[in-house]
Parts: sequence; C-alpha cells; structure tokens
Amino acid sequence: MTHALILLANGRLPLGELARKLGVSEVSAKRMIGKLRKAGEEIVSVRTGKGAYYELRDSRGWEEVKRDPLLTTVVPVRQTRVPRGKPEDADYDRD
Repeated sequence: MTHALILLANGRLPLGELARKLGVSEVSAKRMIGKLRKAGEEIVSVRTGKGAYYELRDSRGWEEVKRDPLLTTVVPVRQTRVPRGKPEDADYDRD
C-alpha cells in the first residue's frame, strides 16, 4: 500500500494505470485506495473532460503549515540591504 501512496503522490493516475504500475487488477487497486482513505489519506477522484484520475491531497492542516519554520521565516526590513556596485542594480539604489 505504501507503493500505491507513493505513486498517487507523484502524479495524476487513472485507475487502470495505477493498477498496471502496481501489478494488480483494477478491483484490487480500488480496494487499496479505499484502505488508504480509511487510514486517513485524502485521496479524491477528479473528473475531467478526458476522463478521471486519482489525486492525493495534502491533508496537513493549515495551522500545521503556518507553524512550518521554513515557510514562515521573516527577515526584518532593517536587516536587509539593497545590492550595490553593479550597473544593473542602479534602479535599486536608495539615497
């Protein structure tokens, strides 16, 4: 089931293609998707004009994303500086 989760995370896969990559029948692939959903993964079926595919949604809550230190790093303006010394940076010079 971990392999199915990795495949779903890496791209949009129709049921037939997912089953082929896993080496199982479409019925077994659908059962795997059901078990992954039961385990808490947010897997949705997206329908388009050309067909349908499964997609793994990011199930992390917004609060968790806001606490991510890599996404919320803030540099105070007084600690930044404008690059100087190159002719192409002349538009940024503040006197």
